[in-house]
Amino acid sequence: MQTEASLNPADAAARMERHLAADPANTALRLAAVDAACAAGMLDRAAALVEDGLAAEPAHAGLRAKKGEIYLRRGAWSEAMDLFAALLEQHPHPALAYNYAYAALRIRAYDAAIERLLPYAEADTEDASPELVTLLLSALHHARRHPEALAIAARCEPRLAQSGAFLATYGLVAYDEGESALAQRLNAAAMQAGAASPEAMVLGGSLALEAGDAEQADPMFSRAILANPDDGRSWFGLGMTSLLAQDFPLARQRLERAVGLMPEHIGSWHGLGWARLFDNDGDGAQAAFEHALGLDRNFGESHGALAVMAALRGDAAAADAALERAERLDAGNAGAQYARLLLAGKGRDPEFVRRAARRLLVRSGSPAAQRLGGDDNGNA
Repeated sequence: MQTEASLNPADAAARMERHLAADPANTALRLAAVDAACAAGMLDRAAALVEDGLAAEPAHAGLRAKKGEIYLRRGAWSEAMDLFAALLEQHPHPALAYNYAYAALRIRAYDAAIERLLPYAEADTEDASPELVTLLLSALHHARRHPEALAIAARCEPRLAQSGAFLATYGLVAYDEGESALAQRLNAAAMQAGAASPEAMVLGGSLALEAGDAEQADPMFSRAILANPDDGRSWFGLGMTSLLAQDFPLARQRLERAVGLMPEHIGSWHGLGWARLFDNDGDGAQAAFEHALGLDRNFGESHGALAVMAALRGDAAAADAALERAERLDAGNAGAQYARLLLAGKGRDPEFVRRAARRLLVRSGSPAAQRLGGDDNGNA
């Protein structure tokens, strides 16, 4: 005899509905039928089952929660937030807070997500599951509240040290806060825990790229993009791996995607500018560096890059002026150093692009850094 577990999802859902038809007032059975329909991808049917139940029991918290879960599956984020907010007023529960916050992150309502999750994480009890704390860290990361995220993560780490997703997200925050040693430790721990989350791939890829290991970084960012094709940070990472490998046409393609997803991220515009320049597109490079400068006129690397462009045009006066501004803002910026090579008549240093790409990652490769603009994903 076939058990429910041995049936394919559609047949299992149909069998659950037959059971429900024999006992339509059985709410527990109805909830199980809703779950079975969702597992089979039959969201319209699941929604109909919920509405039929709510017609008889309009205040039933379980049915209302299932309605909210269907909203989440459909990407109806605002509707889900409204429903879970109403439920939380009457039934405070970490699972409901998690669902509310998940929807909030999808529409970048980071502070709203943090407000719902923070009390559970601050209490640091079993209610603060690895999934809940990880989601809170993501919200704090997106909101650029890095010190707060690091403090919460450090307090929760002893209890959640076996969660690869938690460790990877904690590490990503540490990386973006400039805590390199901590990020390295957490990356190693996340890998040991078997983490395969997009956050783990982005963290591992970023650390590999910072070390100049494009061969290791590229597949990690590629795996992150498989999970989220619109992840601007991963497209930036892929672009930088191509830049390090001196595959300039591919770097251009990937970095064009990154700036489309993260138009306020200076690092992506710089990467695109160097990729265009070394792909013999001087006009395109000039445009990218000027755009970067427009985002933040106090970022020395932008002035250094424009000094390079002026030097390549043979405009020594403009190059000197840009150099003065670049070095006043950042005495060691890579663009200014390269411009001086050009002005000294040493031509295009074939190793410059590799050095510049590594420095660019360190200096402006953190898309979550506030002065570089944007969040770290290009969406949520």
